[in-house]
Amino acid sequence: MDTTETGTPFHRRETFVAMALIALGAGLRAWNLSFQSLTFDELYELGLGAEAIGRIVPTGDGFPPLYHVLLHGWLGAFGPDAGARWLSWLFGVSSLLVAWRLGRRVGGPAAGLGTLGLLALSPVHVWYSQEGRAYMLVILLAGLVIWLLFRALDSDAWAGWGAYAVAATAGMYSHYYFSFVLVCCGGVVLLRRRIGRGLARPVAAHSVVAALCVPLLFLLRADFQLQADIPTVVPFDLSALGYTFVSLLTGYTIGPSLRELHTMGLAESVRGFAPWLAILAPAVAVLAVRGARSLPRARVLELAILIGLPVLFAGFLGLVAEVGYNVRYVVWIVVPVAVWLGAAVPEWRSPAVAFSLAAVLGVSGLALWNRNHVDRYLNEDARAAAVWLSEREEDDAPVFVLTGYMTVPVAHYVGGDRAVVPIRRLRGPMPERIERAFHAIESGVGGGDPYWLAYTRAFHGDPEGAIRALLERRHGLQRMARFAGIEIYRGRVPAREPVPPATPAVRPSAR
Repeated sequence: MDTTETGTPFHRRETFVAMALIALGAGLRAWNLSFQSLTFDELYELGLGAEAIGRIVPTGDGFPPLYHVLLHGWLGAFGPDAGARWLSWLFGVSSLLVAWRLGRRVGGPAAGLGTLGLLALSPVHVWYSQEGRAYMLVILLAGLVIWLLFRALDSDAWAGWGAYAVAATAGMYSHYYFSFVLVCCGGVVLLRRRIGRGLARPVAAHSVVAALCVPLLFLLRADFQLQADIPTVVPFDLSALGYTFVSLLTGYTIGPSLRELHTMGLAESVRGFAPWLAILAPAVAVLAVRGARSLPRARVLELAILIGLPVLFAGFLGLVAEVGYNVRYVVWIVVPVAVWLGAAVPEWRSPAVAFSLAAVLGVSGLALWNRNHVDRYLNEDARAAAVWLSEREEDDAPVFVLTGYMTVPVAHYVGGDRAVVPIRRLRGPMPERIERAFHAIESGVGGGDPYWLAYTRAFHGDPEGAIRALLERRHGLQRMARFAGIEIYRGRVPAREPVPPATPAVRPSAR
């Protein structure tokens, strides 16, 4: 359906609107890009990206090596820290361009602009465009692969299938779950072509991808083992399925926050989302119905395959392989979702469509505001906590961090002048975990000496608050400051009674 001739007034106007929307999307993704503290995961990616290529490739980190190889080159050119986020920004802006072309091919020029507009303002797309991890690369490559697939199916040219195979191979080297993209693309091919007729070139393209991805088999075991070793995994059930699609619309920053969800039961979580679902559900339903009406039935079925099947595949694999389920594993489906809903935008003069678009875009705007201004939705602010600690008089007092893996961002911002000690995420019966955490502090601080406690992600390290309560009783622990996701406490180990010198033994006189 991508048939508008270039050079016509309509095409020039369309291109101008598209470039304006891409510029808007680029600005939103650059806005406050470095404002949030770097997370544990981002710092891990930075550390691996700074390694030599020969070390990056075989490291079992849960991902194929493409993103970290690209990050290695990017950091070499532009430097550390926010450099990784700017790489994701570049992927995000490029993804907008690809989504425009994809929507245009599926539903025509107006649908292409609708797709672009919704994705430019998408909170979840902005989130991953500002996170220094591999997921925006996955979103970019997934959109590119789907677009190239539709283009190759329309032309059936060897060059088109070759471009598809190159992008698909790159996608497989960016995330193992990219295989779901290709399985769904295979389903689209079968819908378009009869078995035994017109399949030679698609089969050849997918065979090339399979051959080029054989080396991944040698990396797969170590990477999946890392995921399986994570102590807490999220099961896949109806609540996870619902949360997936809510997150695609709100970007984790409407309703209960990611931190709050760790401590909420299902009923409480549903109540937290209920007011927003009351707004979004009817609006999305209207856009989905109008979008389906404006698209050919075959395109609707293809989009349904690309949106629905990956979630089911990821959930099933998470259960079988015991690696759990996470929205980010399938976050790339935000692109075909935007295509489907964007197909309704040409009917914006309809009151129902206009109201629905206003509701969706209004919630998106609020979500973007929350992400930058409301503490409950911010990353754990290790940077602000480190600045506060550097201004205290007890400069030599050690900083203990609960939960232990959060030592990485705290230590990154505190620097090397102060000891930052993890209270590791412990397993076993709660009384034993409490005593081991208490012993970790007492053995690391002299009698009568003070210490700081960075208390963060308690839902993993101290879910019942028992460790903090014990330290309050025995060490007079007091909260001194609070930042997004982190509380700073000050405690003092009681002075220990001096141990009297041992009385020397009296040897009997020799006879």
